[in-house]
Amino acid sequence: MSMAEKNKKRKGCFYTLKTFLLVCLGIIVTIGAVCCAICPHVPTADFPYAALFGLAFWPLFFADMFVIAVLLISRSYRAVIFMLLSAAVLVPGLLRSYSFSSRARDDDALKILSYNVANFRDLDKKTRDREIVKEELCEMVSVEKPDIVCIQEAGLRNNASARSLAEKIGMRYYYLDVSSSNAVFSKYEIDIAATNNTRLNNSGFTTIIDTKHNGRFALVVLHLTSFNITSQEIDYINGDRQDTIDDKSVAKGILKKLYDGFRKRGEEMNHVVKNLPKDDIPCIVCGDFNETPLSNTYTRMRNAGFKDSFIEVGKGLGVTYRGRIPLLRIDYIWHNDLIVPSRFDVVKYKNSDHNPVVMSFHIVR
Repeated sequence: MSMAEKNKKRKGCFYTLKTFLLVCLGIIVTIGAVCCAICPHVPTADFPYAALFGLAFWPLFFADMFVIAVLLISRSYRAVIFMLLSAAVLVPGLLRSYSFSSRARDDDALKILSYNVANFRDLDKKTRDREIVKEELCEMVSVEKPDIVCIQEAGLRNNASARSLAEKIGMRYYYLDVSSSNAVFSKYEIDIAATNNTRLNNSGFTTIIDTKHNGRFALVVLHLTSFNITSQEIDYINGDRQDTIDDKSVAKGILKKLYDGFRKRGEEMNHVVKNLPKDDIPCIVCGDFNETPLSNTYTRMRNAGFKDSFIEVGKGLGVTYRGRIPLLRIDYIWHNDLIVPSRFDVVKYKNSDHNPVVMSFHIVR
């Protein structure tokens, strides 16, 4: 056999292997895309593991684009058509996950900031105490200039600590729900009586904010159950495994936490949706939902008549989770038709494992 024939044979084997791997990847991506399209409509309280595909949306999307690019370079146009169909299945998820809107400055609007402060722990440098982290929060608030600040995982034990923080961030009114560890601070009056009557178990609470000249609106502050996956377990997921660790027990522990988290949030949403304010009052729902846009929780909020303000007036990916699992948007500010948003921003702020989210808005009167 001549050298030319040997080279031709090697190229043929390489081409066959490349085609096989692309076909396998394409099949996996297509199956994943179909599951991504289905999972937002599957109740997680009944089928918790279905929500896993919501976490896989961006990896599947980028894998699909990669396969299409390679197939185009290889001039495999029939296979490209198949992968384009797969990409089409992912379009609804893309429209939930990426905002193509434009943002305009609106100095006359009201402004609300929502932020999971992670109990004011220093998750960035891990060297500063909580009081220093609180001071830096105050600096961030002074820059953003919100009228209302909603925080989750507040870690405030009593009204005295909430009052102290309210004074530091320049807010006259405040409400702390110790059971859910959520709090709201406002330049405008908070209807405490209404708040005490509308607590949402341990998930959050509903209150009424009276802005006087702009009118009243209902505000729901939520923090749905976290997975509580440890940094060591994330290392395991990312492939950084220690010889002393029992792989089977760690894997079972992670799966159980995922199952319990999805199921519990599904049950929490059953209660939340039933107790959302009526649609004849302007309403904002904000907080850490611990769910992606490809989740049943997201679908239920839309079905309840609420709009995702990031998709309405945000820009780009809107990543809110700063942990070691990339590209997650799990913090939201929802609104009904009697609230008109004009701008949405994700603030790049390092102290917590979440980024603050900010919405400028007007109340329909």
